[in-house]
Amino acid sequence: MRIIFLIGLIICVSQGIYSQLSLGLINSNYSGSNGLIINPSSMANTRLKSDITLFSVSAFAENNYLYFPSKQSSFIKLFNGDYDFHFFPKPYGEGERNVYSYYQDKSLKNIFGSVRIIGPSVMFSIHDHVFAVRTGFRAMSSTRRLPYDMANFSYYGMDFDPQQNIYYVHDNYDMASMAWWEVSFSYATVFKRSHNNHWSAGISIGPVFGYSGAYLTGGDTRYIAYNDSILNVEMLDAELGISLPVDYEDDVVDFLNPLIRGYGWGMDVGIT
Repeated sequence: MRIIFLIGLIICVSQGIYSQLSLGLINSNYSGSNGLIINPSSMANTRLKSDITLFSVSAFAENNYLYFPSKQSSFIKLFNGDYDFHFFPKPYGEGERNVYSYYQDKSLKNIFGSVRIIGPSVMFSIHDHVFAVRTGFRAMSSTRRLPYDMANFSYYGMDFDPQQNIYYVHDNYDMASMAWWEVSFSYATVFKRSHNNHWSAGISIGPVFGYSGAYLTGGDTRYIAYNDSILNVEMLDAELGISLPVDYEDDVVDFLNPLIRGYGWGMDVGIT
């Protein structure tokens, strides 16, 4: 009865949480080197003498344009392989798609995706001093304020009949994607401890190696699609940058050569 009462009390006083917070994995006193993801000082409060990570993967996606139908799919089906990603006819034009979209919603579209791979990593503590070395690979993509008509043309193609022969004027939208390797060296310590205060600080620093990247910043854009093969762009004030795994001379995709197309340094500083 005490356990049931305690569980009920915790549920009643708990605040709302979201899946992307990764509670227990990066916020816990037993998170080890994974705690570095949100704050390098969190290592100083670890209950572990050492922590070794061989390999882990996390992914997150959020958008207000594409969706899976609830009647035909579920969270369990998506992750146990039972969802067959069936195809359905496009609402306009020819062809099929296997993901639905809010093609009639005229709000601006925002799409964000992130993948993190943590490679071999190690953390160890010596009294109040904690050290860690972490390796990994990250990829992120963000699209902000994309006009609905551009989203529909991009996903369904130029044969999207309701948007043909309409003069569109847009401004202030952007897209960016990056992928990079990273190595970080971390240190954290407790620098003040008393009966009502506990202060810790940490730092992570290391090189980052760029694998690929692309961005588009859109300004004044004016265009009209006459049919499925004729697009008249009257004005396009935009900036585009790309560094992709492509041999631009021969127009051939090469994922391995080179693996590194740029480098820099990254640093996180945190206090708890």
